[in-house]
Amino acid sequence: MEQVSQIREIRKRTNCQFIRTFMTVAELCHFIVGKTIVEAEAYYDNSQLNITLDDGTYIEINCDSVYSEVPDLDD
Repeated sequence: MEQVSQIREIRKRTNCQFIRTFMTVAELCHFIVGKTIVEAEAYYDNSQLNITLDDGTYIEINCDSVYSEVPDLDD
């Protein structure tokens, strides 16, 4: 898995203004609804999840644990 700094070097962003914002979980969920995740990376050493959305938004989540229920898919 590539490091975030390597990925940021590959993507040359121009004419964009980025604002670092701290959100509650509810605000983050409301913000993500309707958008597509185009990239997701997990870093186990510091329990970090990085998500990039289709509108160019970059989200960094630091957490202790994640729980999910994934249904079996019939193919």
